[in-house]
Formats: sequence, C-alpha cells, structure tokens
Amino acid sequence: MSHIFVSYSKKDIRFARHLRRLLEAEGFAVWMDETRLKPGERWWTRIERNIDTCAAFIVIMSPRSRQSEWVEREILYADDPHVDKPIFPVLLEGRGFPMLGNLHYADMRAGLKADLPPFLLEKLRDVVPVDTPDPVPDQLPGSLITDEFPAPEVPEPEPDETPVQTEPEPVRVMPRLRDRSVVTIGAVATVLAIGAIILALSGVLDGGDGEDGDWTPVVETINGLPMVRVPAGCFVMGSHGVQGDEQPAHEACLSEFWIGQTEVTNAQYKACVDDGSCTPPGDRTYYDDPAYADHPVVYVDWEQASMFAAWVGGTLPTEAQWEYAACGPEGWTYPWGNDQPTCERANFLDCEGGTAPVGPDQRTAGASWVGALDMAGNVWEWVADWYNADYYAALDEGVLDPAGPTSGTYRVLRGGSWYDTLTFNFRATFRNWNVPQDGVNHFGFRCARSSGEEPSADVPETPTDLTPTPEPSATPAPAEMFTPTEPPTDTPEPDTPTPEPSATPAPTETFTPTEPPTHTQEPDTEPVKAVNIDGGTVNIRAGPGLEYDVVGSMPVGDSLTVTGISQDGEWYRVDEGGRQGWIYASLVSMSGGPALPIVIPTTPIPAGSDNTDWTPVIEINGLPMVYVPAGCFMMGSDEGDEDERPVHEVCLSEFWIGQTEVTNAQYKACVDDGACTPPRDRTYYDDPAYAEHPVVYVDWEQAGAFVAWAGGSLPTEAQWEYAARGPESGTWTYPYPWGNDWPTCERANLSDCEGGTAPVGPHQRTAGASWVGALDMAGNVWEWVADWYEADYYATLDAGSLNPAGPASGSSRVLRGGAFYSSAIDLLAAVRLDYYPDYKYDDYVGFRCARSVK
Repeated sequence: MSHIFVSYSKKDIRFARHLRRLLEAEGFAVWMDETRLKPGERWWTRIERNIDTCAAFIVIMSPRSRQSEWVEREILYADDPHVDKPIFPVLLEGRGFPMLGNLHYADMRAGLKADLPPFLLEKLRDVVPVDTPDPVPDQLPGSLITDEFPAPEVPEPEPDETPVQTEPEPVRVMPRLRDRSVVTIGAVATVLAIGAIILALSGVLDGGDGEDGDWTPVVETINGLPMVRVPAGCFVMGSHGVQGDEQPAHEACLSEFWIGQTEVTNAQYKACVDDGSCTPPGDRTYYDDPAYADHPVVYVDWEQASMFAAWVGGTLPTEAQWEYAACGPEGWTYPWGNDQPTCERANFLDCEGGTAPVGPDQRTAGASWVGALDMAGNVWEWVADWYNADYYAALDEGVLDPAGPTSGTYRVLRGGSWYDTLTFNFRATFRNWNVPQDGVNHFGFRCARSSGEEPSADVPETPTDLTPTPEPSATPAPAEMFTPTEPPTDTPEPDTPTPEPSATPAPTETFTPTEPPTHTQEPDTEPVKAVNIDGGTVNIRAGPGLEYDVVGSMPVGDSLTVTGISQDGEWYRVDEGGRQGWIYASLVSMSGGPALPIVIPTTPIPAGSDNTDWTPVIEINGLPMVYVPAGCFMMGSDEGDEDERPVHEVCLSEFWIGQTEVTNAQYKACVDDGACTPPRDRTYYDDPAYAEHPVVYVDWEQAGAFVAWAGGSLPTEAQWEYAARGPESGTWTYPYPWGNDWPTCERANLSDCEGGTAPVGPHQRTAGASWVGALDMAGNVWEWVADWYEADYYATLDAGSLNPAGPASGSSRVLRGGAFYSSAIDLLAAVRLDYYPDYKYDDYVGFRCARSVK
C-alpha cells in the first residue's frame, strides 16, 4: 500500500488536481478517478481496488461532495472494518461531514491558493511512503486469500539497514453503522400473520428464530439444471448503515422456490441457442471454446438471461429470492457465514484470473445454507428486479414475495465476480445495477423456479447426481426476443409548391441580416447568381414556401447572390446586401459559382416526435455543420446527478452545429490569421499527425475566440443536448446520441478505445451519429458550451422555455459529452461537468461550433 486515494465531487475537480499537485510535490503517489479504465472495466471495481491498496484516504469536503453518492460510498467502503483506512478530511467549503465529525479536518478553504497544512503533511508522512511507483498497476500482484485482512504495512527505513515492514498507528476512529439487527418488536404483529401462512406452506422455518444450519440442502436436476430447494420462511433483507440502497433493513417473507445450484454454463446456454430459443452471447470468445463449456456463460444481457430462464421453464430470481438463498434466516454476511472470502470459498480477483468452472464439487466451502454455489464471486448475476435505490423504504414489514419496482432504467445484479476484490461486493446484501442491454465478461446468471411446479420424483433428503440432463424434458414456448430496430432511412417526399404568382403583395416585414464568415469563401470563385426572367416582379419570402411571409421583391432583370437550395430543389436561399430570403426556383435563371449547400424548411418538431422523423442535412462552410430544426425536447435526467434535475421541456429555434469537434488544423487557421492564440500545450497542435484530431489544451475564452472568428458561437447547453438527444428524449430514451444501446468503440471514443484523442471526420464513428448527424457528441473530448454553470439552474426554468441561454453569471462554465478516458456514465447526453473558464491544462477538453440560421 503506497499511495493516497483522493475522494471528491467531480464539481471540485480543479481543487482536487491542485491538492494532487501539492501532494506529489512532497513525494507522495496519488490516485484520483481520472485514471483510464481497461475495456469492460467498471468504475467501482477500479475505485474499490485503489482504496484497498492505498495507505491513506483523503476526502475533500464541500457542499458538492456532501451531496455526492459516490463520495459517500467511497467513505463507507474505506471505513469498512476489513478495509479500515486512515481517513483525512480536507475542508474546501462549507462545514464538515457529520459522519466524519470525530476526525480533525485540514482547513484548505483558501482553495487554489491553499498550501498543505503542516499537521496534515506530518500525519500523512507517518502512514504513507514517498517516492513510490504508479498506484494503479495493470494487475495487482499476489492473491489475497487469507481469512483475515492484514493491517496496513508501511515501510519505515532505518539508517544503513534494510527497511522493515511496520504497522502504522491508527489515525482515527470512525463511527460504525454496520451492525445487522433483527426486525423491530413493533413489526412482530405484522410478521406473525404472514408467518402463519408461510409455516402452513412449508412447516420448515420461521425467519425470526430459524438458523441457517437448521436446513439440510436438497438438490434436484430439473429440466437439465441442478437446482436447490429453498424452504418458505422470513429473513431480514438489506443492511443497517452500510449502503444507502440497502436500507432500511426490513423483514421479507418468501414462499418455497428452487434456485440454480450453480450459474448457467456455456454448454447449458448453447443448448438453448441450438434450439433457436436463445441468441448467442455478444462476444463468443468463451462460448465457442470447448475448454469453457463448464464455465458460466458471459457477455449476455438481461433479455438473453430471461429468455434462457423461460426456455427451461423458470425465471430469473427476484432480489429477495436471491438474497434469501444467499444469507438465509440467520442473515449471514456472506453465503457461507461471516468469515472472510478465500479462494476456496469464492472466485475473486487473482484467484483464477477469469471465470472458473462451476459444478457440485467447485468451491464447496462457499456453499450457501441451501447448497447454492458461487453466490459470491465468479460472475455477477442478473436478477429479475428493476433497480430503485429507495425501493426498500416503500415495503411493509413482513412483505410476502416482493417482486421489485414495476419499472426503471437499470436491472439489478448480485454476488460480485472474479473481477472484484474482497469483502464489499461479496456481501449478500450488496446491490449492483446496470442497463439491461449490457453484457460483459463478468456478467452471468442463474435460474429460479417456483415450487408450484414440483419435479416428478419425490424430493430427496440428500443431494443426488447433479449431472445436467442433455436435453430439457419439456421446452416451453420461447419468450419474445428483443431485436433492436434500425431507424428508417426513408424521408417523406416534400409537397410540391404551387408556382409563385407574379403579382407582388406588399412586404409584411424585413428580415434580419446574417453575416456569413468571410474567411470561408472560396477564393477566385464567381458567386452563384439568380436573375429574374419571369417578366414580372418575383417575391422574396422569409422561408422556402408559400406559407412564409413576403419580405421583399426582385424586379425584372435584377440578380441576387444564391447561398443555398431547399432540400426538394424548389427554392433558392438568396442574399440581398446581407439580408437573406427565399425565391421560387422556376422564376429565375442561374449563373456561375460552386455547388450550393442544401438548406431545409424550418418547421418546428414538437416534443415527443421520433428522432427518425428527421433526415440529417450537412452544410460545408469552412467547418462541416449539421442543421438542427426548430423544436422542443425534454432536457435533463431524473436518473443522473442532482444538477440534471428536474427534467423540463425546452424549445429551440433552428440552428447549425458542428458535425465534428474543431480540429488542430482548423484551429491553426485562426491562429495563423491572428484571431486566436495557440493552445497552452502544443504537443499535439504542432504535430502534423494530429492535424485531424480535436484541438485540446484550450480554455473557454480561446474556444470563444475561434467560433467568433468562424462567424458563430459556442452552442448553449440546451442546443448541445437537443442536437445530441432530439425530440425523442426522455428518462431513458436516447440517453446517448445514437439511442439507448451501450457505448462501443464503433460509436464513441471512450475508455481506452484509442488511448487518447481520435481523428474526427464524416467517416469516423458514424455508428455514434446523433439524430441530426453530429459525430463524437459522446467521447473523444469534453466540449465547452456557452453557459455559465449553476447546479440549480434547471429548477428556475418554466416549461417550454424558448432558447434558454443559461445563468447570467457564475464562476464555472459547462462541459458536455465525455472524453476518451470516460466511462459510459459520463457519455450520457444529460451529464453536466463544470470547469473554470480559464482552465486549459488537459488533453481531453475541446469544443465544437454553433451558428444561427437567421
């Protein structure tokens, strides 16, 4: 253990980096969660590993981190009695945390001007070695398989002697909130009535008094799967004071059921695929390899797991069934009891280096009270329930067979995996969650089955032969299979307008001039001209159609510069002394110039429309831009951080937005023209190999200078999110620019797809294009937008706000979209990150342009 772990809110990231620099200047190794992930790795796994191996844990206290569930989770984990890290609170703003109230904090409220307090430096040197290597190796050495966790060992070199390992003195005492309690006396009356019913069904266990050891495991092969019988009974589900979503601990009662003795294997899953009732795993590396036939099937999502369970006549277990089968009426911490995990009990990090084969003779020391194996480790297991962090609070004491929330965004996973470290994730009460469409190399499942369908043979009192039957005895009708649909490519044919009459009504209004950027004009090219040949005056309208107002006129023989053509080719956009309007194409003749950009009608798209109602239109004007039609959408997310709430309707006028992020080559043209300043770090900017990569190391002011030079602006938050999500946005509709499928390297440049920025262009990551055709709105680089940041800004807006421009002032500006190092959660289109506008010290912050149509 050689490094310091820093826990902080992402909204305090600038101070966190300042603190890291101060610590590193003193010779300490520091880990923050900006470290890139390996493909398929989850943030919490990496965070947990680095807390396990740190020598000291610093938490930055502020109003932002006080509200952060991640910071709370990290503190609770660091304070787990088997992790037990020295905790050092650092106060940045506000007041201290009640849960850390018995610890002396370091006052660094001077923020970016603060130095390390001497007493903090002294205490850190007592427990943390200096001049140590990177705290995040690709693979942690050794295998932690002992029953007891060792105390932190810190080398203290003696003069002229080989350093010896010594145990540091504990730096603090944390309040412990993890004692597991039985149901309160006030709930007994409720439980008794239901308990009587349960006992009548089984005559076996009463959750209040029964012990796990009172039951003798019963195993039966049902439809080819070895299953263990779980008797009816009651138990205390959840925990007290460990994880917020495990609270409150509550009495739950279960009818009798069967649950898989093991996780479903590749061989068992293949039988369902061969029968045509299941689809193969998303990655077939292990599935197709006979050496992994008896390993758990992985790379399957929730739908695939459910289809298999239905095929064998069962279901996925509910959370309550899974936890009861794992910890029993006695409420053991782990399936086998309260002793720590070992490789003989569970397959966790570095025991096998991957999944391990399952079977009745594998890791039997980790069997649960009913004889279920691998309920801790090997693979995370999908269960039936939707995830809701507050669901337990909605349940009555003694609830019978709870089935979970009726809807949600995520499904629950239980049990931990081979990829996890010790203790925390393997607790029987721990709730993990993920989008149901995701399948990775440490997600699998086991089946459950109601005892209402008894096996044909009498239930034996002792385990029988557990060899799976090759074919199921009865194959139920296959469940409806989930098949993603491709968005339609057809676009409705536009109505053909009636030829413009030659009579000219009086103009009703004048139109606003648009100043196109002069630097993007093709040199030495004659502009396209339209000449009135109709024999009468031609009307100039505000838009490409007869329904638009007449805003000017064009006498016989006059000519106007043509700047665009409508999508159906019936109307030309023209310029008259800087003012823009539209004329009917058949009334004029054309001369000279390059090909015209396509411009489309400005009919607003109402909220609730389908994103596929729109066909992307691209204009090249120095920068490739995509057209965003006027319309409304639901902005924000109820599933994300507090600053993404409340979800609210926003309406926007039409605008253009960059098809790609601004590149080094494009930015260099502005620098060469004297309108922009070079990036702070020129490593990539000066390297021709990165000419088509996004420009980085630029602050908000530099981004603003470029877009002004290009005749545009930075997009507002509302414009950016609308261009990313479209009118079909909602709680979990189009959470990513391409829809609701999980990010892949074909859709976005995220954690270690490229290892850094990737080149941009019309052919790069097109599978991740948004509904308007914008690319890389998830990943590659975070993007500056125009708005000041205010956490509560959304709450101040009225429904249907038109073109919101953000708060009038602030200290931070907003970034959107995630970057090449990001995990999938940062790529959600509603995520908001705030940075100081003068910050230009990172290789993952860039921008794209926007431009008004008018």
